[in-house]
Amino acid sequence: MYQGNDVYNFELPKRDSLVQEIELVFGSSEGLILYADSIKIEFDDLKEIKYLPSDESYRNLLHLQSYDNKKIGDVLITRYSFLEEDYQNAEVIEED
Repeated sequence: MYQGNDVYNFELPKRDSLVQEIELVFGSSEGLILYADSIKIEFDDLKEIKYLPSDESYRNLLHLQSYDNKKIGDVLITRYSFLEEDYQNAEVIEED
């Protein structure tokens, strides 16, 4: 299993998309789309949502069932769309 302390940040302007190809070598029968100890989404540096693999939210980015999935041949195409609901459920970022 991959282990590391890598942090990846992606900026995504409103109404834009990010496409990332991931080889599912690390796929899981547990329905995880990627292995990570957590994921944090920030909205305009004002609000944030954090997910852990153990979180049961149907909007959890770490879970395959949170994506729109389409299989074409041997390729699984996944799409996650941020909704107004995500922003509304996000917590205000506390200033240090």
